[in-house]
This record gives sequence, structure tokens and C-alpha cells, in this order.
Amino acid sequence: MIETTREVSSRGLYVDFTGTEETVITRSAGKTTVTYRSKATVVQWRLPLRGEESIPPGTYRYPFQFQIPAHALPSYAGRHASVKYILSARLDVPLWLDTVWTTEVYVFYDRPSVRTFAQPVRFRSGGQGPEVYVELDGDRFFARELIGCRITLSRTENARIRRVYTRLLGGEWAKADGQQEPSRFRSPRMSHRATAGPIHITATSSRWASTSLGDSTSLRRPRS
Repeated sequence: MIETTREVSSRGLYVDFTGTEETVITRSAGKTTVTYRSKATVVQWRLPLRGEESIPPGTYRYPFQFQIPAHALPSYAGRHASVKYILSARLDVPLWLDTVWTTEVYVFYDRPSVRTFAQPVRFRSGGQGPEVYVELDGDRFFARELIGCRITLSRTENARIRRVYTRLLGGEWAKADGQQEPSRFRSPRMSHRATAGPIHITATSSRWASTSLGDSTSLRRPRS
């Protein structure tokens, strides 16, 4: 919307949408500190709403719509990496300061698409002695979502098992100017007492955000 009390010369009104990935890694050695940076553009486009012409006094509305690209990464802010989307509107005024409005737009995965491409997780520990078989509801979840988990222990007849526990690990991997910086975050353990013989354990674990960033950052996303 444009609102003016006098006639204003204008070279155009347009909307910009920009998405950027950025990694910042700082290394310190003694009194020396070096910061490495990498930046890449995820998406960038401009939508013209009004051409070059004077704007008479009054109030003018310019409805518009746009679609987030299918390949867009979700918004993210981590220890060393971030993905951010900015929407801005600019009225280009000659020989004067442009009128600019800016806001951040938060992008998330579409829930149906994540459910569509989610795959069940099944794996065994293998090797000699007791065997651990783990089953998960899927391999894609949202923050604060509950994960259904089932653990089966076998070949435990001659083994002394004191405890079985699960732990969820989340990580960020950032790279900038050839420098790599992994970060790992841990959730509290969920433990269960165990006895001899085949054991079936069903647990529900709380999910918290975990993602990975590469050079100059790339986030894991559902397969299409």
C-alpha cells in the first residue's frame, strides 16, 4: 500500500524476495582471531508492481502473491550457519531517499510432503554376542514431535546386561573458506533396565531440531 499527501515522482514500485545461506566460523589461537565466511543465494527475484510515473495524492493498494520455490531450504539459525529469507518492498524516488519496507519470511517443510517421503528405519547391531534391533516410525520428523521407537534385544542368554538406553543426537556441519566446524547436541538419555532373554522395549522420544549444513551450506530435505 502506498499513501501520500502530495504528488510524488517515482521510477517504480517493486518487491524483492531473497533467500541466503551463510556460514561463519571463528577460530582463535592465543590473541589471534580469524573469521571465515561463506555465503550463497538460495533464491532471488523481483516483482514489479508499478512502472515509472508520478503518484497523485491518495492511498493505493497493490495486491500480489508469490510461491516459495520447491527447492527452497527451511529457515535455520544455528551456531555457525543460517538460512534466511527476506521480503522487501521499495518505492524508487528520484533525487530522494527510497521508501523501503522489509520483513523476514520463515520457510518450513510442508508436512504432507515429509510424510509422503518418510521411510521407516530398521537396523541391527550385528557382530557376536547380544544383538540390538531398532525400529523407528520414520526418518523425518518435526521439532517437538514424538518419535515412536522399539528396541529388541536377542542372544542375551549368556550376557549380563545392566541397562539399555537411547539418546537422540542432533548436529550441524558448517564449512566456510575451506574450514569445517561440526557441532553436536545431545538429548537426555532414556534408559531401561534389562534382564536376560529376548527383550522388547517400546519408547517414545522427544524430537528436537537437528540439521546439517555444507559448503556454502546445504540442508537435508525430503526426497522428491
